[in-house]
Order: sequence, then structure tokens, then C-alpha cells
Amino acid sequence: MALRASTRSTVALDIGSYEVKVVEGRQTSRGLEIDRHAAIPITKGAYKDGYMLDEKEVYHFLNKILEQSQIETRDTHVTIKTSEAITRTAVFPDVEDAQLEAILSNQIYDYIPTDLEKYVVQYKDVGIIQEEDVVKRKILIIAIPKDIIESHLHIIEGVGLKPVMLDYQSNSIAKLAQYSKILNNKYIVKDSTFLLVDLGYTSANVTMLENGAIQLTRVLKYREGDMVGIDTDLLKMPDVFLKPEDSQKVFKNVIGNFVKANVIEGMEDLIRYYTSQDQGGKIDTILLYGGLSNITGIEEIFSEYFNIPTAGLRDVVGVFMRTDMSKYLNCIGSLITEKEEK
Repeated sequence: MALRASTRSTVALDIGSYEVKVVEGRQTSRGLEIDRHAAIPITKGAYKDGYMLDEKEVYHFLNKILEQSQIETRDTHVTIKTSEAITRTAVFPDVEDAQLEAILSNQIYDYIPTDLEKYVVQYKDVGIIQEEDVVKRKILIIAIPKDIIESHLHIIEGVGLKPVMLDYQSNSIAKLAQYSKILNNKYIVKDSTFLLVDLGYTSANVTMLENGAIQLTRVLKYREGDMVGIDTDLLKMPDVFLKPEDSQKVFKNVIGNFVKANVIEGMEDLIRYYTSQDQGGKIDTILLYGGLSNITGIEEIFSEYFNIPTAGLRDVVGVFMRTDMSKYLNCIGSLITEKEEK
């Protein structure tokens, strides 16, 4: 499969609990060009964990961001994050696609034992493995609640856009990594294993990539609420009542405790599962992105805890954008589609 974006301008939307983000991009001879972009805060409580809790407010802010960005293109990709999605990896015989689909249809309840009438289920081939000298295919199964998908389709059409594709955010960032092949002008995607951590306002999305293919993914909802009332801008400023060295200690303790309770513990489970399934497997790098990845000192918290090199994901080779692209990575990744190579 070849990864590329359309040569026609396409819109990508990422509706979050903190802000709405949009980009307009197209494939050119030099790569993926992002021509327009915008991000605006959304009313707190209007959207959370994939659900439109106040559809009128979401509708208002979608209209507002389209007006602000001056985007006229209608074809739209939407990337979604929700802890209500069910993801599983499974191993099957290396057979033709039609045979594999028949096997999956017959065995799907073994992996997702729930009422599948309420979900849209998709499969993604993540690579070939060998088990006891037998070649097999590793498949990622993703099931997203139908009501989440339908509500997004409804509101996108309501603001006059044409929904072409709904994407899952782990898939969006995985496609972007595969498309680019090099992250931060330093990290080679091939033959590497990354933990990509999108630190959002109410949850973190953790995606494990091995050779660019998704191995595991999980949304970690913050148990202590919306950043436990912490203002990220204030966290960048030392407390005027403390000595600078004491202020840094307070800052690191507050952020460290929050990250450990809400993100790191869930990441530990994923790492433990990955290493138990893939003996000898190791994580080469942790890459942080999303709004909270901009907090000063947060990379150090992850690197010290896991003893794994950690950096902010700030640049993607092959993508051209006239601003810091880190907050738009899910949008940009959703522009990319898989096309059969000729």
C-alpha cells in the first residue's frame, strides 16, 4: 500500500474537549502542503470523549472556525478519539483478504464480546509475523460506537461539509509516521519502536508503533478531571512567592504526580503487555505531542521514569506548514490515505 494525500485540497477536522482544530492540505510534488489551519477553544463540557454533549455549541464553533480559517473546500476527513473505542490485536493465518474477512466475521466475538450492532468494526493489517516457523498475519481490530460516528457525520454535514472519511486518531498518527519515514529530522520510523503519546486536555492517546505499524493503542482518561484545575500557562511561570529552585521543585512534583497517576501507570501496562508478547522487544523512543506536551519539563518526567529517551514531536519530514505543526498532527495524519500501488 502507498501512503499519500489527495492532490485535491481536503479538509481535516479534530474536535476536542478543549479546542477544535482544522487544516486544509493537498499532496504536491514535494510533499504534503498545509495551506490553511486554525484552532479555537470550545466551550467546556460541549464535547468530551467523542460525544457531543452540547451539539449546538459544537455546531457554533465549527462554523466559527471555518469562517476564521477561510476554508472553502468541502471534502472533509474527521479524526476521532474516544475511550469508548475497543481495540484488539489478533493473529490469523496468512491467507487471502477474502478468506481473512470470513475468518474475522466468524471469530469477531472472541475478541470483542459485546453487542456489535452498536459498533462499527474495522480491521487493519499491521504486519507479518512467524510463530513456530509458520507465517501469520497480525491484525488490529478497532470497534467504535455507532452513535459517535453518526453524530460526527450529522454535525459535519450540518455545517455544509462533505464527510469523506472518519479516522481513528491512533491510525491518523501512524499513517503520518509511515508517510514521513523520519520524525523530528532524527528518528527513523523503519526498524524502530515508538510510543507516541498525545497529551490532550481530558485524556491521553497512547499509540505503539513498530516499524510504522500500530501494535497497541489505548485512550487513558484523566482520573483526576480536566487537568485537576491546573492552568498550563501558569505552570510555565515560577511562583513569585518561592525561590526559583523551590518553584521548580513544586512545579515538577505537581506535574509529575498528575502524569504518573493519569498517564504513566496506563503506559506501564501497555509496555508490559508488549514486552511479554514480543520477547526482546524494547521501546526506542517516547514522542509526546498535543496541548500538554508543551508544558516545560514534561519530557524529563517521562524519560526519568521509564529510562527511555523522550522528546516532543515537533517536525515531520515531508509535511510543509507555516507554523508549529505539533498541535495539528492528528489532523494532518487524517489527510493521508492508503492507496494501492500501481
